[in-house]
Amino acid sequence: MRNVVRTLSWGVLALLMAFDLLVPAVAAINEFRWSSVGSSPYRCKTCTPEQAIAWTGFPSDVQQEFLRKISRREFTEGWIHGGERYSGVTFARKGRPAYESNVLLAWDSRKSYKTNYYVVLWGETEHRLHQVHACSNWVWGTGTTPRVIIPPPALEDEVIAFVCPPEKATSG
Repeated sequence: MRNVVRTLSWGVLALLMAFDLLVPAVAAINEFRWSSVGSSPYRCKTCTPEQAIAWTGFPSDVQQEFLRKISRREFTEGWIHGGERYSGVTFARKGRPAYESNVLLAWDSRKSYKTNYYVVLWGETEHRLHQVHACSNWVWGTGTTPRVIIPPPALEDEVIAFVCPPEKATSG
């Protein structure tokens, strides 16, 4: 009976370890990697701030406050940076509004884009909304903006050379 319990315990432990490795992999699979600003701008007849804000999933009072701020142009200058993570982003696809969730801004971390930046503090939560100047897309999230470092793309023909100073001659 003891061997059965030990085998079962090791089996459960192995399953938990596999699950621990699997969860980050599944999260990465479900991540939308936005890599090209301006390729699908949020510009179409039905691409409205109201539609974009409805997709945020923010509480209705927060959505109404964002719409009020947008109509009065109550924003500050903001920036989005490569490597940041957001809850969602809008696009226009085939002339219709669309959005993606769980977004990584998948361009070089040194690259930034200017935005109109709106903030609504509701209770203890800071709700953030950016409208990107380059494409009119809306990007949103809550709390602080998590960020990862994304290196610039490697050049295929890049040559790296190390130059070493000549050794000093020693006289003896």
